[in-house]
Amino acid sequence: MSTKTASIAEVYHLLRRIDTSKATNSNDFPSWISKNNAESLCIPLAHIINAALAEDTFPTLWKSAEICPLPKTSAPERHSEYRPISLLWHCGKLLEHFVTKAVRDTPIKPNQYAYTTGRGCTDALVNFVTDAVLSLDQKNCHGIHTLLIDYSKAFDNMNHQLLIDKMNHMGIDQKQSTSQRVSSSTELHL
Repeated sequence: MSTKTASIAEVYHLLRRIDTSKATNSNDFPSWISKNNAESLCIPLAHIINAALAEDTFPTLWKSAEICPLPKTSAPERHSEYRPISLLWHCGKLLEHFVTKAVRDTPIKPNQYAYTTGRGCTDALVNFVTDAVLSLDQKNCHGIHTLLIDYSKAFDNMNHQLLIDKMNHMGIDQKQSTSQRVSSSTELHL
């Protein structure tokens, strides 16, 4: 990960800009407390954020989200008619800001198209077609094998019992894995 750190001034300004009208995790303390006490909280919070960045970790509690299903239609009857809204910890969002900044400052690989500015599906497709045509033009090439995977909505189509069984096998607490609270068991390594 990048060696960038969170300055006290940056943390202060982020705390002052918190949108207190946005809902947070029900176990989180009210975000207006952070906003109104930014001057007192910016130093210890900057220390926590810098420690997390230095260790390439994300505090487990801040990774958890409370999922609230909001109906897409007036009278929903199926799971697909709900939109899952994740209620996050507001301090976790601040750390996420610095992680995103560090990741964006990391050099981009030439074959990476997702999550990059100014590059997208069209660029990936043009690169693929160019590579395919160049390969097919070679005398010893008899064909090209391609595997295309679409991860969109992957978690919506997942067998949830299988996920719970795998999480239990990995040693993740049964209560955590079956409750409405979702938590990642892995540390963030960049």
